[in-house]
Amino acid sequence: MSIEANRNEETDMDAIELLTTTKGVRRRIDFDRPVPYETLEECVEIAVKAPLGGEEWQPHFLIIDDPDCKAQIGGLYNEINGPYIDDIEAKAIAAADESTHEQVRRVHETYRWHGDQMHRMPALVIVGVRGRYEDQPQIVQASAYGSILPAAWSFMLAARTKGLGATWTTLHLGNAERVGVVLKLPDDFTQAVMLAVGFHKGDTFKPATRMPASSYIHRNGW
Repeated sequence: MSIEANRNEETDMDAIELLTTTKGVRRRIDFDRPVPYETLEECVEIAVKAPLGGEEWQPHFLIIDDPDCKAQIGGLYNEINGPYIDDIEAKAIAAADESTHEQVRRVHETYRWHGDQMHRMPALVIVGVRGRYEDQPQIVQASAYGSILPAAWSFMLAARTKGLGATWTTLHLGNAERVGVVLKLPDDFTQAVMLAVGFHKGDTFKPATRMPASSYIHRNGW
């Protein structure tokens, strides 16, 4: 499928807007609007142009749009999601001022809700690579993941231009082996990230809120 095809959903925006407003989309996903497979395929065509550490680390994309398959993956995801969110919420509340506790609870309730809706996502996309790297030297692990993650990010950027929202998650990795069974993955396949994808409701996305860049810059040393 040519990346020139099927552009009716694409949104015009400059590079800075694209980079600063592509972020996790949860409650604004339109669960009732299917995403054409061809549109997802176009996003992959763009994503595989991302930088690679080597041809042996070419990322693979598992596109999951079958309802039964999504239900199984969603169930495995939620086995991890619920306890994980409970834990990080408790830690966040313990560390936060009492005046912000309700805000903390609202944020984590969105994460729980998103997990509960995972099976309703129009598509799930798992990005990974052939090979196992758990016991490899750090330089090999960095090279492998350094090839996978740019491609996953490029997929999110491409999806944004086509009117799609996506949420980046890795919680399914807590059940990676069972996810692999559902998807009939090769034993040597390493899953890295799952993107929950669908058309989004509304038109406006504000830039993500972060601390100033100066908070994270270390010049010539820490």
